[in-house]
Amino acid sequence: MERPKYVLDSTVIINHLNKKVDIEAFFAALPALPKADRFISCFTAIEALSKPDMTDAEIAEANTLLLKFVSIDLIGPAIKNTAAAIRRGTKMLTPDAVIAATAIVLSAKLLSNDDHLLKLVWPGYSVQSI
Repeated sequence: MERPKYVLDSTVIINHLNKKVDIEAFFAALPALPKADRFISCFTAIEALSKPDMTDAEIAEANTLLLKFVSIDLIGPAIKNTAAAIRRGTKMLTPDAVIAATAIVLSAKLLSNDDHLLKLVWPGYSVQSI
């Protein structure tokens, strides 16, 4: 059985940090085997660390959380071309298009609470709100 794959959008990470969503509870509720692979886009990390007036403690908490995920830091040709196609076809903002493209290229389900990402219809794209 193939391990399930998830890409987390910044809205889920930010909502977890703001105690509105419990990522750990979500993953704990998944079947024990196989364990899910968890990814974030570099854009997710940037957005999670961009709250105005973040304290050092908040930055440290965010960085600790982000380390729990495999970060896709480089935008290779597959993600770049898929994100560009999404932008051309939907006029979605670049960060959201890159996050969606990351999920598509990894054949992963995107976890998001962003209306734009939840409404996106694209070949190979799967999204879930938590």
